[in-house]
Amino acid sequence: MSSLQQSPVSKLKKFLVTSGTETKGNTSISDVLLTHSQEEAGTLLILHALTVDKDAVLVIDSRDTDVLILLIEIYQRLPAVA
Repeated sequence: MSSLQQSPVSKLKKFLVTSGTETKGNTSISDVLLTHSQEEAGTLLILHALTVDKDAVLVIDSRDTDVLILLIEIYQRLPAVA
């Protein structure tokens, strides 16, 4: 078990980390997103956001205006916004 999974914080929050073409985290990750060809982090962020449970509270923090534009487009398909 990784140190992330043992951390008390991980019981409260779910994390996804992307490096290169792989995604890892302390939560289940859609098979199509485990290995990907996305080069833009903003696009990948949106794809992961769309896989979050509808009853979850989703917080996205980004200074990238591209992410803002993409979020406006998919807003209705996201879970509760904090």
